[in-house]
Amino acid sequence: MAYVGRQAGQLGNYIRCNTITPDGSTTTFALTNVLDNTVVAPGSENNVLCSVSGVMQSPGSGNAFTINNTNIVFSEAPDAADTVDFVIVLGTTIDIGTPSDGTVGMTQLSATGTKDATTFLRGDNTFASAGGDMTPAFEAYVGSIQTGLSSGTWTKIAANTEVYDTDSNYDTSNYRFTPTTAGKYLVYVNTCIGSASDYQMWGAFNAIYKNGSAIRMHNDNFNPSYDHNEASPFLSSVVDMNGSSDYLEAYARVYTGSGTWHIFTDAGGAKVSWFGAHRIIGA
Repeated sequence: MAYVGRQAGQLGNYIRCNTITPDGSTTTFALTNVLDNTVVAPGSENNVLCSVSGVMQSPGSGNAFTINNTNIVFSEAPDAADTVDFVIVLGTTIDIGTPSDGTVGMTQLSATGTKDATTFLRGDNTFASAGGDMTPAFEAYVGSIQTGLSSGTWTKIAANTEVYDTDSNYDTSNYRFTPTTAGKYLVYVNTCIGSASDYQMWGAFNAIYKNGSAIRMHNDNFNPSYDHNEASPFLSSVVDMNGSSDYLEAYARVYTGSGTWHIFTDAGGAKVSWFGAHRIIGA
């Protein structure tokens, strides 16, 4: 008769241990490999077969024996007349096969980074914020009316009140953003320029400055009939930053026939003059 099926005993690191000689009082015996006398650490009593005087012993706490690191510990000392027929370790218990669906939890993953409701696991086995890590990022607004704009003169926008500043890269004393991470940044600025009483405005501009020079500009030129007293130019652009020395600032300019002109802070509680940026693409 031929056997059809999977042959047992072909896989596994089976180890037969050296003979144990009972003395009637000892319960703990060291386990060593019969082939080379190296110590054996089965890992679990459930991974060990032990026979005493022809009787297979039941493993586990409260039964015939347990395993303590590299020792077998009998619940009762085998009698000196007994013979420990064999102690066989069935192999290193590391191959658990394929886990069943839903059995692997987050704590079993070896990924790096912070795992929470706002992150996802990337292909390189690291956790990242959904949508990419768009930092450094900041936004700040003009916290009080910025007075005294001179016609035809560029004036730095005093966005002195932060909404957020993820990496402490925005300086509210000089209104400058110096990101410490290289990449391409979406930069935006809105400026509400106006006068409380005069209607002499004929132009309102704002600009993004990089390293002290204008690189993007928004121009609003009106009919020279001087019938405007307020304008809110908005400007946004993607700017490449080196992550070390590059810095950004926002400027505004007004053209008027006469009067006193300002950068306003809010209208009915809503902020009307702000400056912000965040990284969108790495270097």
